[in-house]
Amino acid sequence: MFIGCYSILCNLLLKKELLFCRKFAPMSIPFETIEKAVAGEPEAVNAVLRHYRGYIKYRSVFQGHFNADIQDRLETQLIKAILQFRFDR
Repeated sequence: MFIGCYSILCNLLLKKELLFCRKFAPMSIPFETIEKAVAGEPEAVNAVLRHYRGYIKYRSVFQGHFNADIQDRLETQLIKAILQFRFDR
């Protein structure tokens, strides 16, 4: 259940990013990068991870202390969400 919540969060983050990519958001990931990441290109997946690294680090704080295990779990779930994402949904 704990990991399932992270999976849902990562899926929502990716869908939200896709909505803003086609608009004027200067801080968003380019649509082409997301397409490549969904196709499994390692450099594009790393670009998405770099984009969300600060947010993931922020969410990796547990009881006032940074937790590397939580960060690893969040990054893993984001990668899973990227690779399972489908544009036709």
